[in-house]
Amino acid sequence: ASATRASSARELIDISALTRSLFAKPGRLPYAEKFRPYYGRIDMNLIQETLRMADVGIMTPLADMERESLSLDPHALMLAQKRFGALPALDFKVEAAKADGIDPKTAEFIASDVRRMLTKIRGVRDSIYDIAWSAFDGRGSLEIDWANVGGRRPYQPFSLDWIHPRRIGFGPDRELRIINTFTSGRGWWSPNGIPLGDYPGKFMSWTPRYFCDYPEREGLGRRSLYWCLFKRFSARMRMILTELFAIPWRTIEFDPDSEFNSTGWEDINEAEDKAEALGGENTVALPPGAHLKVQWPGENSGQLFEMTRVGVNEELSKLWVLNVLTSDAKPTGLGSATAEVQKDEQNIALARDAYGIGGVVQTDLVDVYIVLNYGPSWLEYSPTVSLEAADRIDRAKEQEILDEAITRNVPVGLGTYYERTGIPQPSADEPVIMSSTDSMGGTSTRIVYPEGWDGPRLGEPKASTSPDPDADDGGGTPPGGTPPSNDGNPSGGGAGGGGSS
Repeated sequence: ASATRASSARELIDISALTRSLFAKPGRLPYAEKFRPYYGRIDMNLIQETLRMADVGIMTPLADMERESLSLDPHALMLAQKRFGALPALDFKVEAAKADGIDPKTAEFIASDVRRMLTKIRGVRDSIYDIAWSAFDGRGSLEIDWANVGGRRPYQPFSLDWIHPRRIGFGPDRELRIINTFTSGRGWWSPNGIPLGDYPGKFMSWTPRYFCDYPEREGLGRRSLYWCLFKRFSARMRMILTELFAIPWRTIEFDPDSEFNSTGWEDINEAEDKAEALGGENTVALPPGAHLKVQWPGENSGQLFEMTRVGVNEELSKLWVLNVLTSDAKPTGLGSATAEVQKDEQNIALARDAYGIGGVVQTDLVDVYIVLNYGPSWLEYSPTVSLEAADRIDRAKEQEILDEAITRNVPVGLGTYYERTGIPQPSADEPVIMSSTDSMGGTSTRIVYPEGWDGPRLGEPKASTSPDPDADDGGGTPPGGTPPSNDGNPSGGGAGGGGSS
């Protein structure tokens, strides 16, 4: 598989396309996007019609309706922040490639280079948040803004620019396409728009399959529409009830023995006018025999609509964060572990999102970076990249187990020790802290500097000058290993500049 990727990767990448902005031009709104519709009053028939349009490939109305419904539901907006807000705070985990025939020093050098590349991308954490919303829309894409900076690794991703999902549709093979939303109403999977696949290495796209359905039927937004409608209906009816019943009723009553002659209706109209004028500090004098009665409705008016709102919020919480306790405060028994269990359930959603986004970063960004700067034959050296989702590993317990195994002469891999204890492995040219034992059996710590270390030492001022082995981007030539074939050169940049290569 690696050989197949290597033979075709360079032929497909168009360098001239990578280094110019195609669709996500910052600060520029496409003309068609200036006329987005506003639904206002959404009903079940309108939702059904929009879903049917999406089922035949017309995705723009669904994107508009999903976002409008979300914007009017504070609880759903809170769930979106809980679902996606933690992802930008996760760290990238970059592991050097390991396999037979791979030089470990070269693999670690390339992994270190990829770590540096990821941290240099402008607004990379905001971009992680942007692509996370693919779970809401069922699709999402970022345009990678590549720049040719020269040097040994000339092609660097400068930024990841967001494309609004309403501009992204599906083609006949469910491929992602940038569409003109004015002409997106053809349907039936017509090849409308420009396929993102026509520009390999230019886009980082994600179509998560959370519900094991076709791409056009995926997404949390689609599954939230009816529930948001039910709550809007409940809120609308509660406002009507408020208007009808929150203000006390004022009725005019006449004594049964009152005599109604030709002027009777005039007395009624006069009493009605005076009752309507009541307010503030006004007083009223009613005709003889007439009485003003102020009646308050029952205390439980509108209770059913409040129950609907609470029920809908709970169903949305289950859909978005897999539980109800982490989104609404609910009493639990003393010492109950229920809250911890439901927090773990929310972490399931976080881990699933992190896994999907990490895979996209790996294939659409890191592998392309390796091809451009090292050559296609170096893909087997591409490090494994993931987002470290929160886990419940007891680091102290893990270290205790490992230390016990070591004392019993059980072989423990160095990489396993660093991974399970959570201690980052130091690089070969990095000072380390070691412990030592004196003749009396006492222990102390000391700093061990690598051979040839010319940087500042603890307690000493920083040197005024220091050598710069690679002034262009802080890297260097891989310390070992040779390319699997002659089509890659890590010290000279893999791909040529300009045109197709």
